[in-house]
Amino acid sequence: MASQIDFCPHITVNAILNNFYNQAQKEGITISITADTPEHITIADMDFVAILSNLLENAVNGCIECGSRDEITVNLRMKKGKLVIVCSNPCKTDLMIEDDIIKPKGTGIESILMAIDKYDGNIRYQMEDGILTACVILNC
Repeated sequence: MASQIDFCPHITVNAILNNFYNQAQKEGITISITADTPEHITIADMDFVAILSNLLENAVNGCIECGSRDEITVNLRMKKGKLVIVCSNPCKTDLMIEDDIIKPKGTGIESILMAIDKYDGNIRYQMEDGILTACVILNC
């Protein structure tokens, strides 16, 4: 069993981050995580699972699909009553982004969108030089 890293005080977020940190390590992918998610926040655990797990799973899969072991970066921070989640990873350059969303949308992205709606939030995907960045903003 891999050892747990304390990324942040929020138990669920910490568990999700540890899970994907270990998964990336197993695949030989470098992953850098910064999180200041407080222990008590108005975002439901299930919504964190929907958003974070899908973002991170897509990031790991994106690296594997394009054959890159370059770094995945994940940053969660509180700013003026909002939680900002930014996840960047190498991916295939033929990925289609339309209206800031990956097309076609898979079930994972649909789950993220449903969870984001609950917090009057937003998500934006952007591709630059073979690096896909997802930015999620949630009102807390």
